[in-house]
Amino acid sequence: MILDEATRNVDGMPVPAPGTLAIDPVHSSIGFHVRHLMIAKVTGRFRTFSGTIHVEPDPEQSWAEVTIDAASIDTGDPQRDAHLRSADFLDAERFPTIEFRSTGLRREHGKAFDVTGDLAMHGVTRSVTVACEYQGLATDPWGNQRLALTAHTEIDRGEWGLTWEPGTRDRRRAGRLPGHHPGRDPGHPRARATGEALSVGRHRPQDR
Repeated sequence: MILDEATRNVDGMPVPAPGTLAIDPVHSSIGFHVRHLMIAKVTGRFRTFSGTIHVEPDPEQSWAEVTIDAASIDTGDPQRDAHLRSADFLDAERFPTIEFRSTGLRREHGKAFDVTGDLAMHGVTRSVTVACEYQGLATDPWGNQRLALTAHTEIDRGEWGLTWEPGTRDRRRAGRLPGHHPGRDPGHPRARATGEALSVGRHRPQDR
């Protein structure tokens, strides 16, 4: 690992100096999976997103914001994706973005920490907790500082007003639509969102 002067050590771990880091979409991903009928697993991703991490002098006061293009949802099935973009689900024409802004950070153990924040989707904003793991920090050959982490959370889409349900008979015949409203039944599926090997970078101060 190659570190530069824009790095400091906190509790034995290298972390970025205070400043703003932009998410690198080329080396990042935002995906999800949902259990369907408790058997199949529907997976997907969002192709277009952006965000920043604001590193504060006290690392635990740092915060992040992410914006996702709702219409960029991709489950590998064009017909299903068109339905997910429609007014039945994300209603991407009326609500073009899904946004997350953190409001708190708590270190759990080692490199694991929880980030609490507001998730705005489909015109509804609710608090969620995202479990994160810090993967490390390095400088690439072009002088950009790279920070890597993974993150995941689970949500009930019904809490954001995504409550469309096909008839039970149609749903079982189609076997296509992910994540129906689980309500209070723990046996029903929940959507699990992940950010894997999320990489962010910035130029060193002398390169700005």
